[in-house]
Amino acid sequence: ILAKQNVHCNRLSGLRLLFRADEHDFGAKPFHAMCDGVPCIVVLVHSSSDGILGACTFSGFAKGKRLLSPWFSEDGKAFLFSLSNETIYHIADDEAEYAVANVSKHGPAFGGGYDLFLSDGCNSSRDSYIKVSGDAYCISDGPSFLGSTLTAWESSIKYNFGVKNYEVFQFW
Repeated sequence: ILAKQNVHCNRLSGLRLLFRADEHDFGAKPFHAMCDGVPCIVVLVHSSSDGILGACTFSGFAKGKRLLSPWFSEDGKAFLFSLSNETIYHIADDEAEYAVANVSKHGPAFGGGYDLFLSDGCNSSRDSYIKVSGDAYCISDGPSFLGSTLTAWESSIKYNFGVKNYEVFQFW
């Protein structure tokens, strides 16, 4: 994704590639094996509608096994973003304790109600989603988050989307 944006990962760029989904069958298990316990994370997502979106967390994903119920990492500086519409969605001050969801059975998730959620095997389903109106992050325009101009929603709560690829980087 970044290579298409003419950004190269190296010591000078301040980015280190931790995980590229298409190299690991879009699996939750390898994502967590490579990314859990690492601070200062940026997740970049290329949606099937060609939107580029993502998230940034300074706390990262917590280590540990949690299959069904999430536990959360607090991060008052975390934010979601859309490169497609050049917008940043900050974590609400009173929701910082729910910034990063930690559940081993799926990919990256952000917010107490999963404002941004990437499913296990997200390339072969439309189970990933962005909330129409964020629970923890200040999202008020879910479809435009993906660079979409859709006016008809699949749901009044969330907007499901497909994923072409996603990458996870550590920054410094």
